[in-house]
Amino acid sequence: MGANGNRYQEECHRGHRLVEPNTKPGTGGGRRCRACERALSTAHNNFVRHGIPTSKEELDALADAKYAELRA
Repeated sequence: MGANGNRYQEECHRGHRLVEPNTKPGTGGGRRCRACERALSTAHNNFVRHGIPTSKEELDALADAKYAELRA
């Protein structure tokens, strides 16, 4: 697939559609899921600032909530 493998993907690994406004430019011309990026950022900030770990299930739910916000 190479560095540009995400360029032709239709969904991220969590099943979110990679269409505007949910796409973010990735390295080398690829695309990234904006909802998943925001969820990871929120989880990271919660851990660093407050010491609150996030489980995979919580991260998935947070990513889905961010995706719903972007679609609204």
